[in-house]
Amino acid sequence: MGGLGKTALAQSIYTHYGMTNDGMFQMKLLVCVSEEFDLKIIIQKLIESATGKKPESFLQIDSLQCELRKQIDGKKYLLVMDDVWNEKKEEWLHLKRLLMGGAKGSRILITTRSEQVAKTFDSTATYSLQTLDPSNSWLLFQKMTGLEGRSNNKKTKLDQMNSNLMQIGKEILSRLKGVPLVIRTIGGLLKDNKSERFWLSFKD
Repeated sequence: MGGLGKTALAQSIYTHYGMTNDGMFQMKLLVCVSEEFDLKIIIQKLIESATGKKPESFLQIDSLQCELRKQIDGKKYLLVMDDVWNEKKEEWLHLKRLLMGGAKGSRILITTRSEQVAKTFDSTATYSLQTLDPSNSWLLFQKMTGLEGRSNNKKTKLDQMNSNLMQIGKEILSRLKGVPLVIRTIGGLLKDNKSERFWLSFKD
């Protein structure tokens, strides 16, 4: 399902300090594929990711393929392909042939909602994201709403308001089913208005 954090996880891996040019990989490539698996568009995005420049739109696919090979051949690369929907084996094999020139140890990480896509791409390992457990859901909700517990024994008006909001927040959270994107979105909305009336109205 959407909103579990597939893209966020892939981007976190992509931007991790250990993945930089002086780290595990000589080159990093990131492309959002989406529903239409158009080989020419994907190659254009790969070249742009590799060079930082958009290739000329008039170039034919043969020229683009040559340019892509020039950029990656002999280099150890990490390629992240985000939001892949294509289940047609032949289209993947065509792209795979263009990527085979990378050095040993190159890796391709794809995100998808479909197990069939993972099979189509000959994945060596798959990881299925799950919804957050109640404890982590609450931690994320607190972070997004700015709710913080107070350790003082002496109760203040602010402590009481926070306590009331926490109780309402837990009731709201129980309906969000542990989906990170939903928690982040609703938490951000509630953060902008800390009145009990608003939170109760939202809950209802």
